[in-house]
Amino acid sequence: MQRMRSALSVIALVALLIGCSSRLDAANVTGGRLLAYSKGAVESEHVLTAEQIAHVNSWLATHSDGWEFDAASYAPETLAYLEVREGQSVGLYVYDQSVVYVSGTYQRVRRSKVDETDALKRALGAPDAG
Repeated sequence: MQRMRSALSVIALVALLIGCSSRLDAANVTGGRLLAYSKGAVESEHVLTAEQIAHVNSWLATHSDGWEFDAASYAPETLAYLEVREGQSVGLYVYDQSVVYVSGTYQRVRRSKVDETDALKRALGAPDAG
């Protein structure tokens, strides 16, 4: 009976963590590159400029609330590999109505309005930015 209670407690805690919105404390981006995909293949790629990096840091800071833990898999459309520390990077998947931040062992998703994700795509220099 005790094991059953413990198992139910763990399940409840996991469900609570998955369902909770949280604040994203994104590391400061120092470099990166953008890959734009079409039909599963890289369509274009470029290194981010200092101006684009500044825009990404600003976007992440402005949109730091409303992120949820997420365990889904995502096919890339607009994907930025962002350098945050020497030898460390994070992935930023940008879709029409969501952004996925992947860092090491976790990922978070933020549901966004199209104009918010378009602004991020423009900042990254994505070819499909609105």
